[in-house]
Parts: sequence; structure tokens; C-alpha cells
Amino acid sequence: MTHTESDISQGLPLVTIVVTPRDRWGLAEASLVSVRDKTDTPFELIYVDGGMPKRVKAGIEAICREAGYKFMAFGRFLTPNEARNRGAMAARTRYVVFLDNDVMVTGNWLKLLVDEAEASGAEVVAPITCQNLPLHTQIHQAGGTYATSAEEFFAQPKGQRWILEQTYLQRTDLTDPSVPKEPFDTQLCEFHCALVRRDTLEKLGWLDEKMLGTKEHLDFCMSVFEAGGRVRVEPRAVVTCVLPSGSRPIAIEDYPYFALRWSPRWQMDTLTHFTEKWGVDAEPYFEERRAKLHWRHMEGIVQPSLNKVPGVKGNKILNRVGRKIVGSGLTVVSDLMARRHAAQRRGSER
Repeated sequence: MTHTESDISQGLPLVTIVVTPRDRWGLAEASLVSVRDKTDTPFELIYVDGGMPKRVKAGIEAICREAGYKFMAFGRFLTPNEARNRGAMAARTRYVVFLDNDVMVTGNWLKLLVDEAEASGAEVVAPITCQNLPLHTQIHQAGGTYATSAEEFFAQPKGQRWILEQTYLQRTDLTDPSVPKEPFDTQLCEFHCALVRRDTLEKLGWLDEKMLGTKEHLDFCMSVFEAGGRVRVEPRAVVTCVLPSGSRPIAIEDYPYFALRWSPRWQMDTLTHFTEKWGVDAEPYFEERRAKLHWRHMEGIVQPSLNKVPGVKGNKILNRVGRKIVGSGLTVVSDLMARRHAAQRRGSER
């Protein structure tokens, strides 16, 4: 149920921020404090707990309690689209903003997104998303494309379509003169931060939960366009996602979720579903992605773990052997976790 026009005229919020897990939990409190302290536009907030550790959960619940935010606990890991759907379905406002739990915002970010959605009528409006530290300096994405022409892409019969994904301005300095100053249409945006009309989600049948662990944003934006909708970027709104890196690696308490979130099984099943759903050719776009099913495990867990073992760091042979052994073991563990998750989902749906 959404707000009525009379509700809106009384100053009730137009937007609900739905915060969901991205890669880890270590930045969850700092991200939520950023939203609380730097957002002046009235909003409701729903925080979706996708199986966070007790220590982190206690801190998040305390902030939500003080600020009057809704906290939704599920007691198990959720896929990204599971988490987003649970939050969006519980929202009662005209707009929903999907926000990853590692995102830091800037002043006026939400007002700019809402104002652009109201002015343009677009179904989706995204900010410029920067990456890493220092905050709000290097662009991660500012829109992008999945085809030379979206109209021509959908005009082609299934089986004769090609994905040509391109992310705009990645690694460009935010102050670069090439960065747009006014809102513009785009074919896609990412889910780090995206404002969506709630009735659009309802009309689409919510986010596709068969998209388990990769390219959910691509699937969603294509669905919006196919339904006659528009995606816009408001470049004056800026947020930053602080991705795992050598200087800010994921913590050991994050390993279980990260292992499942980027499990090769989830990624392979997602890519298979995507190609069948959209009737796209499997190469070269998907061949490349299938060849990289393990890289997040390697860079997020395997290599940082090996770096802590005396004698391995700096020894190419030992490092290569270690990556193969630890990586293979992690694949087996994450596969078992994926099977368990599937069983839990079936049980919760009965």
C-alpha cells in the first residue's frame, strides 16, 4: 500500500531507503550513520538483515531504534534481490531507494534524486557512484549501456541478441570536465544506489530472484526498458561505495557471507538464467564472465589469507599452489552453502 496524495500533501515522506548487504558487514554502521546524518529530505528507512554477525546486528539495531527506522531480521543469508524485494515490499512510499550497506552519501543526495524523478517521470534515477577512499573522488559508475541501441536490441529475436556492456566514466576523477553536470538518460545503472518507483517494481513482478549473485542491475534495467520505462542519472547527487581492497580487506567474520555471495555456483546459475531469459548469445560477453567465476573468492579471501602465512607471500610457487588448494576448498564450501541456502528458501516458501 502506497501513500495517497493527501498523505503526501501532509508532508509524509515520498521515499523509503532500503539498505541491504553488499559484500560484507564491516562498514554497515558507518554507512547507516552517513545516511542518518547527511540526509535532510524526509524519508523512511528499512534495514534488511541478511544474516549479519551478532556484534554488527546489535549496533545496527541500536541506530534503527534511536532513529525510528524499521529493522527486518531473517536469520539467514539472503541473495541481493531477495533482500531488496523484502525491503521494497514492506515500503509504503512512492519511491524506494536501494542502498548497499557499504555506501557513504553526501549532503542533498536524496533530494536531488527525488526531485529528478518527480520532474522527469523516470522510473529509475541513480546518482554518480564513486569508489573507495578518499570518499567522493573517483567515479565507479555514472550510467552505462548494454547495447549500441536498446531499441534495436529488443527488436532482434531471441538468440540473435548481443550484450555490449559499458560502464560510463569508471575510474574518472569526479572533478574531470568530462563529467556531466545535468541529468541524462542511460541504459543502465547499478544497485549500489538507485531510486525506483515502487509501482514499477510491482508492475514488473518485483526483482527477479533467480538472479542470484551477479548482473542483477543489468537484468532490472533491461526489464524497465522492455516495459517502456526510463533510467536516468542525476550527476549532482553523489555517493561512494567502499569496495573491498588491499587497504580495506574484508574481515574474517565476513568470510561466510562473502563466500556465498560470490560463489561460482550462484554466478554460473545466474548467468545461465540470464542468457535463457533474454535470449542472448553466450559469447563473447558471457564466455569472459564464466572464465572469471572465482576471481572475487581469490582476491577477497584466498590471497589475503595466504598473505598471512609465513613464507608464502612473495614466493610465487608456494603462492600458486596455495591459491589452487585454498581456492578449490573454498569452491567446495561455497557450493555446499549454496545448496543449503536453496533448501532454506524452499522451506521458508512452504
